[in-house]
Amino acid sequence: MRANLGKAGAENISNFGGGRELLREVPASLSFYGHALDLTAGEDGLLSRLESSVRRAIRKAERAGVTVEVLQSLEAVRIFYALQCLTRKKHGMPPQPFRFFLNIHRHILSQNLGMVVLARHQGRPVAGAVYFNFGDQAIYKFGASDETYQDVRGGNLVMWAAIKEHLRRGAKRLDFGRTSIGNEGLRRFKLGWGTAEHRIEYMKFDLRKNEFVTDVDGTAGWHTQVFRRMPDCLARTAGMVLYKHWA
Repeated sequence: MRANLGKAGAENISNFGGGRELLREVPASLSFYGHALDLTAGEDGLLSRLESSVRRAIRKAERAGVTVEVLQSLEAVRIFYALQCLTRKKHGMPPQPFRFFLNIHRHILSQNLGMVVLARHQGRPVAGAVYFNFGDQAIYKFGASDETYQDVRGGNLVMWAAIKEHLRRGAKRLDFGRTSIGNEGLRRFKLGWGTAEHRIEYMKFDLRKNEFVTDVDGTAGWHTQVFRRMPDCLARTAGMVLYKHWA
C-alpha cells in the first residue's frame, strides 16, 4: 500500500543518484526512497509543515520532561553507541564496531562537521541521532533509541532539536538519507517532517554476464531473526567481522 505523502506531495517524487540520469532505459538494480527537508522556510514555516502526529509527539516529549543536548564529545558518541546497539538488535542487524564511531568522532565530529543529539528522560539516555554537516548541507546519518522509553517520544524531540540547531548554524537542507522501499514505518516517519520524497535508483552491470542485473535489498530476511536472538557480545563480534572494511 502506498504511504500518504502528506504535505510533501506526490509531485515531489523524482529520481536521483545511482546513474539513472545517464541510463534511463536500464532497469534499476536496487531502489530506495530518499527524503530531504528544505530548511529555508525557517522555524515557523517548518513547524507548520509537520504532520499533526509529529507535533503531538514533540509536545508529549516536552511534557514528559525529556531534555535534549547537542554535543560533539567522545562521551556522547559512547552514549549513542549503546543506544545504537539496542536499535540494531531490534532490527535484526549486527552493530557496527565501536571503532567505526571512533573514526566518525575523530574525522567528523571533532572537526566541527557534525553533531550528536541526545535525549534523556529522568537522566537516562532514551534516544539519539548523529548528523553530518558540510557547508549549508546537513545529513541525518544514524538514529537510535531505547524502545523501553518509546512512549516519551524522545526520538521526535531529538529530530526537532536537530532541525532547529541546523537552522541556527545556517543549513539550508537536511537530507534524511535513504529508506528501503518496504520500510513503510520509516518512510512515514520521514514524511511526517514535511520532507520532499524522491527515488534513489542504482544500476549494476555484471561483467561476467555482460548485462545489467538486479539485486535484493538485504535489510530484511532470515538473518534478521538470527541477529535478534543472538547474545549481545556475539552480535558485536559479528559486527566487527562484517564491518571491518568500513571501520
